[in-house]
Amino acid sequence: MYYKKNIKISREEALKYLFSESSIVFCLLSGATSAAFVYFLIVNFLYFARFIDNYLVVIITTVIFLIFGIIQSLVKKQEFLLYDKTFSDIFLYDIISLPLVILLFSGVFIFLFIPQWQLSQAQDTLTSMIITIFALSFMISFVYITLWKILTLGLLGLLSKKDWYIMAEKDYFLGILALRFEESKRYGVPLSIVGIKINLPKGKNYKKYLYQLYNRISKAIREIDTIAHYGEIDFFYILAPIPNLGAKGLVNRIIKIIKEFFIAYGLKINVTIEASISSLLPETQTEFDLLNPQQIIKEEINLVSNNL
Repeated sequence: MYYKKNIKISREEALKYLFSESSIVFCLLSGATSAAFVYFLIVNFLYFARFIDNYLVVIITTVIFLIFGIIQSLVKKQEFLLYDKTFSDIFLYDIISLPLVILLFSGVFIFLFIPQWQLSQAQDTLTSMIITIFALSFMISFVYITLWKILTLGLLGLLSKKDWYIMAEKDYFLGILALRFEESKRYGVPLSIVGIKINLPKGKNYKKYLYQLYNRISKAIREIDTIAHYGEIDFFYILAPIPNLGAKGLVNRIIKIIKEFFIAYGLKINVTIEASISSLLPETQTEFDLLNPQQIIKEEINLVSNNL
């Protein structure tokens, strides 16, 4: 069985974590602001392209979308709740909110364009005009939904105190751990978990160094291994189909990478690395037993400047 070494979190999944854990006020505020801003961009493009003549209508419909953004946020929250209950991916991908957006855009465009069509005495029939409006609404709705998600995700990310990507990684890691454990027990494949906690002085570049270290380590391990943060930015697990001796060698490689990283930056600081190793044994009952370390390795890196 093949596993990607880096766990990837989609935009929809990250948004689900933010919506499920953030304050309802933050969700509504972010959703409404994003809805109004995205619609304002779209309708201004139509205005400057001379599809719309009256700018007052632009302002009025933008306010409508501001209110709709609140409704859309509530609908998304319900979609994510349904996903948690059913585990059906359709609820991650706007099965309810997208039709609502299409209907709203269709209503707005009918309000904007039908009077102009009547005044211009266009040769197109009313039916063909409405079909054109629905087709335009359908295309623009996908653009709107995509931009709305990006902005809402960014705003909620700023308002939230925790890194929900890291929380999502933890859940994904536990899911993959269950699969790998079952595979190893069934086919007699070795399996080890290496936990790495990096303690370094907290400062303005604290997160930057930890993220860069994480990325460097993830590139150094094999494609068949899985790496994921586990609740905190300074702690991560590596799941690898190797015996205990191989896990010790992996720890030594990681310690070497960390040393080389700080030396390359010219930093002289005190860094403590705590590594835990747990390997599959005949008496191991569940995958959660592997989260209890069988061996702890502690390494201190003493290097001289306070650049963190």
